[in-house]
Amino acid sequence: MSLLRTALRSELAQVGEDKLPEVDRLATGRFDSTVHQATANFLKALKKYYLQKMTKAREAKDEQVNAMTDTPEKLEQFNALRRRYVNATVSDAVRNTTTSDFIVEYDGRLVRRLYPIYQDEHNPRNAFDFSANLYQPTKHFLGYHIDTLYFNLGAIWMMTFCLFVTAYFDVLPRIMHAFERSRKYRRG
Repeated sequence: MSLLRTALRSELAQVGEDKLPEVDRLATGRFDSTVHQATANFLKALKKYYLQKMTKAREAKDEQVNAMTDTPEKLEQFNALRRRYVNATVSDAVRNTTTSDFIVEYDGRLVRRLYPIYQDEHNPRNAFDFSANLYQPTKHFLGYHIDTLYFNLGAIWMMTFCLFVTAYFDVLPRIMHAFERSRKYRRG
């Protein structure tokens, strides 16, 4: 029940808290037929919502591909771009189509493993929580959504700066010396 409640709260944050006010009653001892019916209706509506969203996205993609391939010259150019920029092995890796577990439970939450590249959902535990799926296009940090490329570059530069300061002020030898002194006094 806790896992279901957590997953539904995540969905309600996107579609509106008022869509399922009974979410807090999804607990042992508080669950009854009214909560069951309301949850079932909400899940049906949520499924319909995501099917419509998927249909619109598929139609937009098909429309764009059709516009790019409506003449033989455009089709050849499209295929040349595909041959040049699409790598089947990399595509399989970022879409994770070879997995047998499409959704797994991790740390009290449901995590989708199929098509992780298309996920851009964040559930940070605090403002400094920037954890995200491996191929996620953005990171959440201090309340902002930052493009993964720029976030990673910033992290590399920050680590480089910290290592430079550490090396410049001889911090590591001082730490090692302090550690050795504390061990010396502990023994004797």
